[in-house]
Amino acid sequence: VVSSLITPGEAVGAAVDGDYVYVADGSAGGLRIVDVADPALPVEVGAIDTPGYSRSVAVSENYAYVADVSKGLRIIDISDKAQPEEVGSFTTSDNVLDVAADGALAYVTSRSRLLVIDASDPTDPNEVGSRSVPGTPNAVAVDGNYAYLAESECLRVIDVSEPTRPTQVSSLDLSSGAFGVAVDGSYCYIANWYG
Repeated sequence: VVSSLITPGEAVGAAVDGDYVYVADGSAGGLRIVDVADPALPVEVGAIDTPGYSRSVAVSENYAYVADVSKGLRIIDISDKAQPEEVGSFTTSDNVLDVAADGALAYVTSRSRLLVIDASDPTDPNEVGSRSVPGTPNAVAVDGNYAYLAESECLRVIDVSEPTRPTQVSSLDLSSGAFGVAVDGSYCYIANWYG
């Protein structure tokens, strides 16, 4: 461990972009922005409370997308790191569990769906596509034309090349519940409940 930083909440999710780490800080902390240009000396440079439980965060261009559980997707303008500002939100009938972002599209998981949100106008995000799944998609990662869902007991691969029509292309049964997923090149990494 090179260094650490204490946050006021639970630090349950993070996204890295350049010299900054964006922390989803649970119920007490909202979104925290940490400068890690010097990894031995991380410094919080900005923060904004969110109305719900900040569970996950994704960053694309000048925006942070926060999965705020019962309060939906929150869109935060992070162009001024010291003064992050919420500019838009999108709510669903279910809790928002995770988010991934690619350009102006946000990919959101809820209790039984993957939602594709067009945030090209971040003040007025709109759902442009969705895909129902049988389990609970705890996490999502997007790489190119595919979204990877870590679902209750399965990894599900969704073709999102047409955002208005997400289509399942494959799935892999897992022996235990998956709660995290990351993709790098030709490999997909899954975190499950039992290691």
